[in-house]
Amino acid sequence: MLSMFLSGLTIGFLGTLQEGGRATDTGSETSEPEARIGELSNPECCIGIVYPMSGRLEWWSADAQPIIEAAKRDIQEMLKEAGYPIRLRFLFEDSKSTEKGAFMAVKNLISQGAQVIVGLPTSGEVEAVFSYVNYEGVPVISPSSTSSRLSKPDNTFRLSTPENYRARLGAELAIELGFTRVVVVHRFDEWGISYAGAVSEVFNEGGLEAYRVSFEPSHTFYMNYSEEVLDVEKLVAGREGETLVYLVAWENEDYSILSEARRSPVLSNVRWFTSALYPSILENVTMFGKAEGLRDFAMEIGLWAPEQRPMVNDLTISLLEEARSVLGRYPSYEHIYAYDAMMIAANALLSAGGGGRGELAKIIPLEAERYFGATGLKTLDSNGDLMAEDTAFIGVMKTGDAYEFGYYAFHDSVRDEFTVLNAPQRRTWFFSPQA
Repeated sequence: MLSMFLSGLTIGFLGTLQEGGRATDTGSETSEPEARIGELSNPECCIGIVYPMSGRLEWWSADAQPIIEAAKRDIQEMLKEAGYPIRLRFLFEDSKSTEKGAFMAVKNLISQGAQVIVGLPTSGEVEAVFSYVNYEGVPVISPSSTSSRLSKPDNTFRLSTPENYRARLGAELAIELGFTRVVVVHRFDEWGISYAGAVSEVFNEGGLEAYRVSFEPSHTFYMNYSEEVLDVEKLVAGREGETLVYLVAWENEDYSILSEARRSPVLSNVRWFTSALYPSILENVTMFGKAEGLRDFAMEIGLWAPEQRPMVNDLTISLLEEARSVLGRYPSYEHIYAYDAMMIAANALLSAGGGGRGELAKIIPLEAERYFGATGLKTLDSNGDLMAEDTAFIGVMKTGDAYEFGYYAFHDSVRDEFTVLNAPQRRTWFFSPQA
């Protein structure tokens, strides 16, 4: 693993040092990071790690353990092999899958000397510590938080694109497919309103029509949304070929709405996108038998959802295979972002010579931009969020008698181009929208 890490990260740790001006053939010059480390009589740095290893997300976070351990090992071996007199400690705290647990975990780590926090993979965890870490001046690098309401200029950095990035891409793909109208059916909360606004904005910017129908959240329960579905039907009727229905809902809310829509001749003949697809739709019965057969309906209406599709390289594959050897299965892909988050944190500490908290917050975006890791480029925007990444559009596909998710379209972030496949491809990397 280490040789792959060294060869694949020429603009990571080694790139940081080489850019400082060291003459590697004679050693006559010393880079700025080296000089600053040399000034410290007992250099020691500390990275705090917070992950929900118990509670509601225990099943999901178990996949992260071997990846976090791989990052710790690779960082320590790198420092040893490079010969730099700096010790790096890792402190771990369990957020217990709650906002209170996340806050207490971060507070404990800061009291123990953590200079940067890595983890807090869910948006709820990040939001719980947002004000506190800003007050303390301790930077946070979250691998997979995506809530757009956290897109603010601060010292919280996120290695996944915000959800509204994918909302806009979904709208752009719809326009590319020829739709001139969109009806966004969204949960009536801050997240749903924001996501619906991003979709509508893209259509409005193109001089096209956008309408919204909101519904009260129910989440884990079946709810009768017949009135809302009737409102959608009225907006679509007579213009089915021009209109896309974009569903912005959580698991089971989406099934409640789709179950109602399936009874409508109008809404059964219109194209649908959704903010996320959950594995439970692949089952024949969902929601305790109250919404059956939705997987076939999803194929009939072309129900697609956007998700991240980061670059896959030798390091990515090695990490996935190593995790599989430990877990007995491949991990959910979003945990690979945790590896890159730890690498960027270590890069920043090394570049700062173990510097103070405020200095680290300034250095992290610079180190992220020059880092090319397991999930590809990591250029951050002015809010500290990943600026862009490749995106896939997934949907239900049937192979023989088996149902699974497949890729139906892709967006290349560098070229800003969509590719719509003639036939779906089997989905390779797995994300967990339940988290």
